[in-house]
Amino acid sequence: MTDTNPKLPNAGKVWLAEDLEQLKRLFRQGLDLEDICLEVGRTPSGVLAKLCGLGLLTPYGRYPGGGYHRVEADPWATEAQAREITRRMRET
Repeated sequence: MTDTNPKLPNAGKVWLAEDLEQLKRLFRQGLDLEDICLEVGRTPSGVLAKLCGLGLLTPYGRYPGGGYHRVEADPWATEAQAREITRRMRET
């Protein structure tokens, strides 16, 4: 299902090779979750899932108090942050 939010034009679409490269580049540059979502036009849950699938993040804890760690560093985002970003993006 595709998100109808104009800030997220790629939500629900298949990730192409160039999309994955852009995601990895932005993540490695240190952008936060909201900025990455806006750059790639996808939801926080989509970005988090893809970063986990690429082995760049690992989930910890249990929903709703859990979050995500960079595989090589400190906590990067929490579930609460992802929900708040989603809420703000839906306010247009």
